[in-house]
Amino acid sequence: MKKVNFLLCVHNHQPTGNFDGVFEMACKMAYEPFLEVLERHPGIRLTLHFSGCLLDWMEQHRPATVERIAALVDANRVELMGGGYYEPILAMLPDRDKIGQIESFREYLEKRFNTKIRGAWLTERVWEQSLTTPLVQAGVEYVIVDDSHFRNAGLQDDQLDGYYLTEDQGNLLSVFSGSERLRYLIPFDDPCKTIELLGSLADEAREGWAEERIVAYADDGEKFGFWPETHKLVYEEGWLDRFFDEIEQRAYWINLMTLGEAVDRFPPRGIIYLPDASYREMMEWAMPADTLMQLEDCTAQLKECGVYDQTKRFLRGGMWRNFKHKYPEMNDMYGRMLRISEKVKNIEGFDEEYRDAQMEL
Repeated sequence: MKKVNFLLCVHNHQPTGNFDGVFEMACKMAYEPFLEVLERHPGIRLTLHFSGCLLDWMEQHRPATVERIAALVDANRVELMGGGYYEPILAMLPDRDKIGQIESFREYLEKRFNTKIRGAWLTERVWEQSLTTPLVQAGVEYVIVDDSHFRNAGLQDDQLDGYYLTEDQGNLLSVFSGSERLRYLIPFDDPCKTIELLGSLADEAREGWAEERIVAYADDGEKFGFWPETHKLVYEEGWLDRFFDEIEQRAYWINLMTLGEAVDRFPPRGIIYLPDASYREMMEWAMPADTLMQLEDCTAQLKECGVYDQTKRFLRGGMWRNFKHKYPEMNDMYGRMLRISEKVKNIEGFDEEYRDAQMEL
C-alpha cells in the first residue's frame, strides 16, 4: 500500500464578549478533553488554532489549559497556527488592520509558546485573492481553505490534495485544500470510515505525481464535544480515542504531519488562482431564501439523475459578502468598524503605542 500524509488541523474559537459560562463550558466539554485524549496518544501530531480572544480568556480563567497546550508544542506534537487576533473575517478589514491583527497575534503566540508561527487560520474559510499580499506582508506562509474553492477554480478531485501556490503582485502564498468529505465523516461516522477513505486515496494511481498523497482535514474544534450530542459521542463513547488508535496502528502507511512540515517536505502542486469564496454551506446561506430553495431543488434533481458528483463543481451559492445585504444590521456594524478604524489611524503615534501594549501582554 502506498503511504498517505494526513494533515489534521483543528480550529477553536469563542468570540469576545461571549458569556464566561459559555467559555467555561466549551473548555470543559471540548477543548480540555480533546487535549487530554491527545496527551494519551503520543503518535498523534497535528496543527491547532486557538483564537486570540479565546486564549486571552483561558490565560485568565484556565491557565493550566494554556500550559497543557504549551507542553504539547514543546514536545513537537502540535504546531500552532496564527491568524487575526480577534477572529475577524480578514477580507472585510482595511489592509492595515489585517496586518496589525495578524502581527500582534503572531507576536503573542511566539512569545507565549516559544515557537515560530507560519500559518494563518481564515475565519469562515473566507478567501479573496486580494488577501494574498497583506497576508504575505504580515509574515504568513500558508493558509487552508475548503476543497470546494479549488473545484470552483476548475480542478478535478484527483488534484485536490497537497497545496498550491497563489500569487498577487509577486507575493507567493501556499494554500492547502481541506477535504469536505472528511469534514462530514469526522467525528460523525465510525473512525474506520475515515481510514477507508484514506486507504482509497493512498491506493489511487496518479500519473506524474508523487507516490505519497497529502490529505488535509480542517474544521472546528467545537465539533469534538461542544456541538449538541457530540460530547457523549466523542468522549463518553470513546470516538476520539478510537480514531487516534486507528491512525496509530497504521503508522506504517498513515503519516501524520503538520501543515508547516508539509510545506517544508513537499513541493507545491502548481500555481492556482481561487475565486472569492467561503465554505460551500456559507455560500448557500448568503443567498436570498427563494433563490436558495431553487438551488436545493436543482441539486435534488441532479442527485436523482445520478449526475450531481460530476456537476457539483459548477453549482455555486451566492457571494458571502451578500450577508451584509441580507442582514442590514451587519452592514451597519461593518460601516461602524470602518469609521472607527479610520479615526484610530489618524491618532498620531497610535501604531507604536498599540504594538508596545500588545508586546507587554
